[in-house]
Amino acid sequence: MARLGDVCIINPKNESLADDLPISFIPMQKVSEQGDIDISDIRTYKEVKKGFTLFQNGDVLFAKITPCMENGKGAVADALMNGKGAGSTEFHVLRPNLSIITSEWLYFLTSWGQFRNTCKKHMTGSGGQKRVPKSFLENYEIKIPSIETQNHITNVLQQLNFLISLRKQQLAKLDELVKARFVEICEKNFPMTTADKVCSLIVDCPHSTPKYIGDELVFPAIRTSEIKNGEIEWSSMRYVSRSEYMERTKRLMPESGDIVYAREGTYGDCVILPEGINFCLGQRTMLFRPDRNICTSNYLHQVLRSDAVRRQAEESNAGSTVPHVNLTDAKKFAFPLPPMYIQKQFSEIVCQVDRLKFTIHQNLEKLEILKKSLMQKFFMEENYD
Repeated sequence: MARLGDVCIINPKNESLADDLPISFIPMQKVSEQGDIDISDIRTYKEVKKGFTLFQNGDVLFAKITPCMENGKGAVADALMNGKGAGSTEFHVLRPNLSIITSEWLYFLTSWGQFRNTCKKHMTGSGGQKRVPKSFLENYEIKIPSIETQNHITNVLQQLNFLISLRKQQLAKLDELVKARFVEICEKNFPMTTADKVCSLIVDCPHSTPKYIGDELVFPAIRTSEIKNGEIEWSSMRYVSRSEYMERTKRLMPESGDIVYAREGTYGDCVILPEGINFCLGQRTMLFRPDRNICTSNYLHQVLRSDAVRRQAEESNAGSTVPHVNLTDAKKFAFPLPPMYIQKQFSEIVCQVDRLKFTIHQNLEKLEILKKSLMQKFFMEENYD
């Protein structure tokens, strides 16, 4: 056992460099939750020597502020211009003693979910300004395997990361395929229409906070937080009782094929409700029910997520302090309407893509579960060979 502060320097002192030396500039947004780092931005040392955190190749960047820390932001600094970099002051910089631990092993340790959860419990400050103190990292006790074992662990986890990244790329390409086909349709100059002319109903959510329950996961209340990249995010879903469900659906009971649209905050995204689940609307959403004789759910779903409709939503928001979409404005969303046979062809493509995405999602979930299990084994191991 050793303290983290015994095997690496945390926030090493800045060294003085030549003012005209080009180095990599890496703000927080250039570091991902998957360990990727964008080093394309180059600044001179003079531009960044004040007000930024300095680091070098081999250092591990660890986001110390909420919510970046909880989300897993961090990376190994590598291939920096002249081996040097500067970035956000919200990074802790961990410089490993390479005779004891490798940079890659240290990165995986600090990206481990259990490590981050422990850090969360020891954050100081309040609200959105909570941070992991340097002293906590220094005193965090770790089990240190041999360098050979560390390299084995790193290789296994890097291979899993590669496969996980590959699956995510496949999902992104499938989304691009659907979007490209949609753009082709829109370029054919079909007659324009508006949302209210192709929908039998467009309704707002009840203007009250649902009364959530935690034990009967039967009636999901879909909110903006459950609408993510055109799909339902089940991990954050909250549920209501039967009586609350009946109260919130008195005006309209959502059906499969209906489209729930996020109308506030990160507005503009939407999802199609699947079959066999009794949804009600949470706050800051609205529902579009397409007239199936005029417009398919898949086509309207793509329309509402399109750049063109988002621009219309933004124009209606001009001067608003809180981004949102009014029901009246939503009804006026304008878009081209192709014949039903073209819409059905598009829907068939979407269905085929969805089937492929489902298989990839299943594989991705298995990979992420395997990675989580292996990290638990690697970093909780009592004895290393």
